[in-house]
Amino acid sequence: MTNGRGRTSKRLREARKAKGQTQLQLSLDTYQSRESVTKQENEEFRVQPHLTKYFTEEYNDPRVAMEAAYEYTGWGSPWLDGAAFDEHRASVLLQTKREVQEALDKIDDVNVAKNPNTIAEYERSEIRDLLVESAEAMTFIKQEIAIMCKDYRFDWMELWDEVNNRLKSRQYIK
Repeated sequence: MTNGRGRTSKRLREARKAKGQTQLQLSLDTYQSRESVTKQENEEFRVQPHLTKYFTEEYNDPRVAMEAAYEYTGWGSPWLDGAAFDEHRASVLLQTKREVQEALDKIDDVNVAKNPNTIAEYERSEIRDLLVESAEAMTFIKQEIAIMCKDYRFDWMELWDEVNNRLKSRQYIK
């Protein structure tokens, strides 16, 4: 599996250019040297967290942050950008619905009531299939949220603040 190296740099360059910023303007906005921005865009340095936060907060564009999270942690998935992926919100919504339904179907097929130490190999395989389907659903849900926030101009950061506040109020997180 690749660590995603280079995807974040590419996404940073694309986001900066899409906003009509020069490297110098970006460096002034983020309190770093132009040379540092250049090295991050050219994959000589990893894209720094404050730059990913800048694009997310200033431009409501979580793509750089999502790529960086994938690159830094090595888990999850990067921004979906393959030839088969249609980024239009209606297509994303349909694909997300299909992936979530596949995960829900797998949930119905799996018995997790048994002690993990006593399950047969075929049951273990079914649980793994559930995990893969769930991870695919999570990938599409994350992409759907990002695209819908962008298209309908909902603030990505405010959305996650609201979600976290709800989770805290329900005592799911401290």
